[in-house]
Amino acid sequence: MAFSRTCCGSSWAVDDAVKLAQALGFAVLVGGCRLWYRPVPIASAIGKEWVVIAGDSLSVHRDPRFEIYGPRSQAVFDAYEQLNRTYRTFDRYFGAPSPRLAVILSLGDASRADTALDEALRGRGLTPLRYARPRTAVMRERLGTEGYEGALWPVGPNAARILLAALAGPATPPATPVDTAAIAAFPAWFRAAVMRVVGDASALPLDIAFTREKRSSRWRVDRLVVMERPTAADSALHPSRRAAADAIDRQFAAQASAFAQFLLDREGPDILNRLAHGYAARRTFDAMAHEFNTVPKSVAEIEERWLAWLAAQHPAY
Repeated sequence: MAFSRTCCGSSWAVDDAVKLAQALGFAVLVGGCRLWYRPVPIASAIGKEWVVIAGDSLSVHRDPRFEIYGPRSQAVFDAYEQLNRTYRTFDRYFGAPSPRLAVILSLGDASRADTALDEALRGRGLTPLRYARPRTAVMRERLGTEGYEGALWPVGPNAARILLAALAGPATPPATPVDTAAIAAFPAWFRAAVMRVVGDASALPLDIAFTREKRSSRWRVDRLVVMERPTAADSALHPSRRAAADAIDRQFAAQASAFAQFLLDREGPDILNRLAHGYAARRTFDAMAHEFNTVPKSVAEIEERWLAWLAAQHPAY
């Protein structure tokens, strides 16, 4: 059955009117407003491109900030989510140009390096980061992405550590993902805090609750900020190692994370950047505390204010 209407004495079909409106709309967009259609990649398209490297077919996603190579598209998509959040958080707190990473995901040993590939990536201004999915990584459900298998690739903390090292390291891509001398400029508590606050914000509620729970064995602030740990042991501070870490590692990482959140709440989002540049210049926490705006300027008073803040946090913060 045909439908028609009369307009100004003329009869015209509804279908024709729709086509006319579409044509006029397109003409306005193209001619009048000078707007052109540009396709925008959607989340489900991330990781759909494939490349062959050293005989292996890998899924890949290239972003202006980083590149991800993985064994399948689901892994690349999940790593993209981790890195996207990490870069955005790092930019918020540090506001510094971030080095471009090339993350190579693997299901097995991540130490097997392809020298030619690494050199090619560095030649393009990228810092290679090889990452093996931990066996202890949590399996999670995901909605909104068809076929997503729910395997978590928690690469964010590793990336956050590299971004932090770059603040005190060379401007060019280093020979290794993290320059040892550069990352050693930052004390252990600060490295742990950045790995968790920047690399995995979901750890914060658990870190605060755990620190509250262990109130009888907490380290005082004056000791926490000067504690030394080898940089090679930073992997034990990774949030994905929470269940497998020993009691001291878990408590140290959780308290460092919670203390950093206290400073952020009281001093503002630029406090991590101020501390990072101070540490890179070989300044002590005590010396930098004298320049705080809201937090007390003495470590003894900071201890009192920190404990009061911690006691006021809801367990499900």
